[in-house]
Amino acid sequence: MAHIWLNPYFNSRNTSIQVLQSLSLLLFYMLNVGDIPSIYELRGKVVSMSQQLRLHRCPSAVLGGDGSTVSKIQQGERRILFWSIYYLDVFSALQLGVPRLVKDFEIECALPVTSDDDKQVNLAGQMIALEGKVSPFSLSVIRFAKVMGNILDSTFKRGMTTQLTKQAALVHENALDNWRHGLQ
Repeated sequence: MAHIWLNPYFNSRNTSIQVLQSLSLLLFYMLNVGDIPSIYELRGKVVSMSQQLRLHRCPSAVLGGDGSTVSKIQQGERRILFWSIYYLDVFSALQLGVPRLVKDFEIECALPVTSDDDKQVNLAGQMIALEGKVSPFSLSVIRFAKVMGNILDSTFKRGMTTQLTKQAALVHENALDNWRHGLQ
């Protein structure tokens, strides 16, 4: 896989949505082939770029290049990209046996909605439709990543007594059962 790194596109020093999308796809590939050194390097780069672009923040609060907020379509793209990176971070941490880099308490970005769901959300007393729709299967994978992320967090948490570990295991078992029952 060293030949991929020779391509100057993947060694870009710029932070942009397009570069982040490409690096995320590359990280997904490396996770599937099990290239551990590349996973370490790409994971840090992808999460860092994601935070620089403020993808974890509410997309409607992010300013575009001209000082205005980004369009609804761009908000949807940013939301889907963030949750894709979230998924990649969780499964990278799981494969590497290390803590996650993206922390749930920092996230302001709403989960995507399914493509067959026309649900609206209440934001500051206004009902608005969310952009960034995904398939029901994709949303299930993201929700599974959230459960796995919480399991990883408790695994790497300091000061866990036997009693706290047992309680955490029950909570995680319940979360997995709820996720499984939510599958369609």
